[in-house]
Amino acid sequence: MRKWFGLLCNEYIKIFAKVSTVVVMIAVIAMSLLYYAVIAGVDFGVEYERPQMQETDYQKLIDQEKREKSPGWEMRAERHQFMLDQKISQHDDWRYEVVYEAYGQKANAEYTLDPAESTAAEKRAEELLRIAREKDWKAYLADQISIMKADENVEQGQKDILIWGMQYRIDNGIDPGLPGADISWKSAVVEQVMRQKTALAQMMKEPFFRRYQPEVTTLKEEIAIHTYRLDNDVQYYTKPDRSTGDLPSFEVAEISFWQAFASSDFLIPVVGVLMVIIAGSSVAAEFSSGTVKFLLINPVKRWKILVAKYAAVMSVAVLMLVIFYAVSALLSGLFFGFEQIGAPYLTVVDGAVKTGSGFLFVAKKYLLGSVSLFTMATVAFSISALIRNSALSIGIGVFSMLAGNVITDWLGWGLRADWARYILFANLNINAIAQRETPFLGQRISSALIVIAVYMVVFLLMAWDGFVKRDVKK
Repeated sequence: MRKWFGLLCNEYIKIFAKVSTVVVMIAVIAMSLLYYAVIAGVDFGVEYERPQMQETDYQKLIDQEKREKSPGWEMRAERHQFMLDQKISQHDDWRYEVVYEAYGQKANAEYTLDPAESTAAEKRAEELLRIAREKDWKAYLADQISIMKADENVEQGQKDILIWGMQYRIDNGIDPGLPGADISWKSAVVEQVMRQKTALAQMMKEPFFRRYQPEVTTLKEEIAIHTYRLDNDVQYYTKPDRSTGDLPSFEVAEISFWQAFASSDFLIPVVGVLMVIIAGSSVAAEFSSGTVKFLLINPVKRWKILVAKYAAVMSVAVLMLVIFYAVSALLSGLFFGFEQIGAPYLTVVDGAVKTGSGFLFVAKKYLLGSVSLFTMATVAFSISALIRNSALSIGIGVFSMLAGNVITDWLGWGLRADWARYILFANLNINAIAQRETPFLGQRISSALIVIAVYMVVFLLMAWDGFVKRDVKK
């Protein structure tokens, strides 16, 4: 056993003494830096032009009303002056509609012939103007709730959602905010939950066979998570992925520590290239340089030498992943700040929201994403032992990594060939399989791992045959 560990240590020295290993490691770090620099500099938000009324615009309207003096000009001028005095400049300001309704009530009070109706309209106008003047958003929402309850033109389901949102704001002191001011994260989440509840309600109106169940499940989980955040004052968090596309997707304009860190598994294939290069030259380089003869004169069986080489390659792969994980966490903090580092990982289990560690969640993503890395390193290692040519072994390994997804998509999505689920490449993207984003119906992680295990056994047997059984000719 001591001799075997000596061989293992010798393999480590060989691996890290190679210039190619150092160069590719530097390239991996450089790619990571570039990736974080790019996403830190890209604005994923979309700015929308909002109609505004500036002070000069209101003054022009007032002057125009005074010049033309068309019927009702005094009240319109008074309304414009109120808007100007209260700095109500945008149409999405909730006070905008309040003021318009107030002056509508003033018009009703002036022109109605019923004294009781006139008095009631005048009182309502004054109350609405007070709400706008004092920015009494709670009174505004309470008023909207009473109006909504009496409105028979709104479908009951939508009415319940709107009333829930307004009442939740009142009960929890969540100010809807004013344009130009910083909107609290809770206010944004309330709006998001209302949109998601509306989307879910629309889906549930469809016949069962027409509903896309994964989307229904996702919406229910999103609503549960965001409601949990509101109830438990959880501003920052991370959650299960909803997309496994080629590029990470971000839900909000401001990218956070956890969004950047959780999406860093996107770069695992770069580490995979490094491992293919190391694995592809592990055995073949011994033959091409002629050092295999000195290796075989050791009083150690050939299969133990092969196992030592394979163990060295796999352990270096684990080390590279750990280093990449740590570097990604550090870069995420340096680029996006460490203030969110304690944010929980939220997921829904049996309808209940569970909290966990964000670091464990990202580690799991790395573990699942590294299955292809270890598999392709094994393929390159086996080819290296079989054909004893470093360049060809590395070339086949890198080509397989790059072409695997293309081949799978072509067979699965393009040709609808269900038998393609049994080829190696179709089972390597475990994250996609876990989220059922695969062209093969019913494909599961367990079946994918079984297929991968079978292929790895076959490749390792090929490596064993090529290194242990065949003669060394040079």
